[in-house]
Amino acid sequence: MDTFRTFNDVISFWADKSPKAAVLLGPDQIPLDYQSLQKLVTDFGKELAGSGFGRNDRIAVIHSGGAEMAASLIGVCCNATVAPFNPAMSAGEFYLHFQDKKIKALAIEKDLPSQAREAAEKLGIAIIDIIQADPACAGKVRLASENARQSGIVPEAVQADDVLVVFTTSGTTSYGKIVPLPHRIALPRVKNMGQMLNFTSQDCILNIMPLFHTGGFAAGMLTTIFSGGSFFPVKNNDVDMLFHCLRSSKPTVIAGGYTVFHSIERKAQDYPEIVQAAKSSLRMLRTGTGHLDQKIAESLESIFETPVVEAYGSAETSFMACTGLPPAPRKTGSVGQPDRNRVFVVDKNGDPVPVFERGEIVVPRETAFEGYENNPAANREAFSERWYHTGDEGYLDEDGFLFITGRIKEMINRGGIKIIPTEVDQAAMKHDAIREAVSFPLPHKTLGEDIALCVVVESGKSISEGDLKNFLKNHLIPNKIPSRIVFVDEIPKGPTGKAQRRKLNQQLQVLTQDTADSASLRKDEQLTADTLKMQNIWQEVLGTSDIGLDDNFFALGGDSLQAVDLFLRIEKVLGRRLPRDILFEAGTIREMARLIEEGLSSSCVVPIQPKGNRPPLFFIHPIGGEVLGYRELARHLNDDQPFYGIQQFQSNENTSRYSSLDDMADYYLDEIRQVQPKGPYYLGGHSFGGLVAFLLAQKFSALGEETALLALLDTYLPSRKRYVSPAQWMSLHYKIWADLPLLEKPGYIFERFRNISIGLKKLIKLKFMAVSNRDPSISKTSPADVISYQDINALNVRKFRPTPYVGNAILFRTELPVSLHPDVHNEWQNLIEGRLEICDIPGGHVQIMEEPNVSLLAAKLTYFLNKVQREKPSA
Repeated sequence: MDTFRTFNDVISFWADKSPKAAVLLGPDQIPLDYQSLQKLVTDFGKELAGSGFGRNDRIAVIHSGGAEMAASLIGVCCNATVAPFNPAMSAGEFYLHFQDKKIKALAIEKDLPSQAREAAEKLGIAIIDIIQADPACAGKVRLASENARQSGIVPEAVQADDVLVVFTTSGTTSYGKIVPLPHRIALPRVKNMGQMLNFTSQDCILNIMPLFHTGGFAAGMLTTIFSGGSFFPVKNNDVDMLFHCLRSSKPTVIAGGYTVFHSIERKAQDYPEIVQAAKSSLRMLRTGTGHLDQKIAESLESIFETPVVEAYGSAETSFMACTGLPPAPRKTGSVGQPDRNRVFVVDKNGDPVPVFERGEIVVPRETAFEGYENNPAANREAFSERWYHTGDEGYLDEDGFLFITGRIKEMINRGGIKIIPTEVDQAAMKHDAIREAVSFPLPHKTLGEDIALCVVVESGKSISEGDLKNFLKNHLIPNKIPSRIVFVDEIPKGPTGKAQRRKLNQQLQVLTQDTADSASLRKDEQLTADTLKMQNIWQEVLGTSDIGLDDNFFALGGDSLQAVDLFLRIEKVLGRRLPRDILFEAGTIREMARLIEEGLSSSCVVPIQPKGNRPPLFFIHPIGGEVLGYRELARHLNDDQPFYGIQQFQSNENTSRYSSLDDMADYYLDEIRQVQPKGPYYLGGHSFGGLVAFLLAQKFSALGEETALLALLDTYLPSRKRYVSPAQWMSLHYKIWADLPLLEKPGYIFERFRNISIGLKKLIKLKFMAVSNRDPSISKTSPADVISYQDINALNVRKFRPTPYVGNAILFRTELPVSLHPDVHNEWQNLIEGRLEICDIPGGHVQIMEEPNVSLLAAKLTYFLNKVQREKPSA
């Protein structure tokens, strides 16, 4: 097989080795064998040459499908260049495609209603009929030309450099991009695909993918014939016909696009006897063209008692990965372990990224196709110096498994927040009432784009839009929650079985933001005073008056600093201290006003990202007491990683001004155990928050509970560097004062006394506050209330004297020093008596929590989380 130069060589090989073996099958027909297929190829060559067509002449093939279409495609590609087309296209589409692809002739099923004939006639393209020579035999067809030339040409064998097939991608452009594949590129591809799927001459593939698409033509038909097996193509995605054929053909593989397997799973209950009989021969269900939802995949594996295998590839690259067949290892959500010398994940600069970090999936350019035809702009976009860029986003894990997270070009830009639609689809599919889900963009006058969701509900079940949104809040961060949910009986799909996201708004005629706003205003004419005040506050904070009552704060571009400003203004204007998680649970004006009216009390535990079944991660607030700054970090972690921030307040009463870090840690420990009663615990914090997390780890240890992970984000111990005795203080400043010019000496003394005065006032307030917290009779309106969280926490840090911790920790250290002392982090070497791992992050002390540094921080934190979680299962 390694000596094959053209697909003709493949046909000849199997015709010689297994002349009577079945190659093409059809419903209630006798099979066509390899010997007969070889004769058909020869006859096609003579007929095409008689009409003046041969090597590299592009012949459009249009057929209704089945074995007859497969035979026609093979007969043409072994003598000329085949260009398969969807027969349902319009005359205008055919006209443009025929021109762009330089079509020389149209081979079309006789009597097939198609506007391709009209386009061919306008362009003066020869028309050749495909005639069913023997209806009793699958694939028995012949050609009959209506425009036979006066003088034909001598048939000539195709060569390795000749183009076998011309595909059109199903991309986002109106007519796709042209992908020509010569025999020398196509043959190694189909060989590789057959090896990845373990195809042999004993396999019978029941195919329900369109043959005008690369999935049916190359991954289905060519790969099966290369392996010497038999190919049974089903017409028109007819699932009922598939089950009829399943009874007679005894296939080893059912191959189809991911969307058609939804129908197969649903229809299987109508054919229990056929399904039961098929189990004895089936060895896999092979899906492609997109990701099959895990819920459907698991149901199919249960119904047919055979594995579902998902292949990832394209016309440009062929298969890049494929889920393994048992006993090969598999991981839920992954498309398998690709060849690490061929498939890479890179950043915007084209450099490979660490494991678990998302990036674009690429292959070395020499392993891809040779470029789009007559499209230099597309080639510049797709090819860089080293890579062919797939346009898909994904990541590799530590075991080399590839996970696809979505199409980069399909990302929805919701007010600057990039949303991968497949993430929203998969979250909706987790609800047992949802059968299909596709998210899509909506135009929005403020955000640019908003997100909507189209769903099909399972038969016999029901769910409201509000209930589904509440469900999604447990699986998505707030700015990914769709603003509109549309319920349909069937989701519109393109010719390859995929929903076209950018067209769904038009296809479904979804209410746009402009009309939605006017309807909303009519409903809300009787707004409460608090709602009006809330709306004014939002407008002031976000700097725009164009805000609807149901617009999401973060979707409108609100950031963590603006969120803090929002809460402070609400406290001042409305006299209410709100829990910080309200922006994550109820991030609209309407929902926030409702919760205020209901008198919701606040908690120090903020579920920034509560979804997922991994052990929760608890991060303590920085010195200012707020946790909204952790939002970006949480967003970049695994989708199923719960993330809780510990906020410095308890309720509307000022009982959260702790007199020491030890008091603070005691309270936070109890709050954390309300969420997670037993360890192992996962703790962390940025700067000051790391000190409290360190204390918490010690306290959990004293209770016999394990801290599996302690993450210190650029946490240091300033008291170790700044504490000096009074004598040392006097000596240091005397030396400085003595060297000063005479006129500057009084000012220096005054400044030192002023600093001492400020420090003493803060210390007195702190002492007073500690007493008042213990004695309810002391007024809360005392001067102690004036002191800020940051001042209190800074004073508590100054008197904090840490003791060693018998456990492990990870110090995420910034490259830019946080202090004039270069060894400011060194104290941790003495305090961590277990293993201290140090991980350097670009940027400075504040910038570590901002893009682009926070995404790298999250990737490294994810690595350690995954590593520890494998070793320490949650209780």
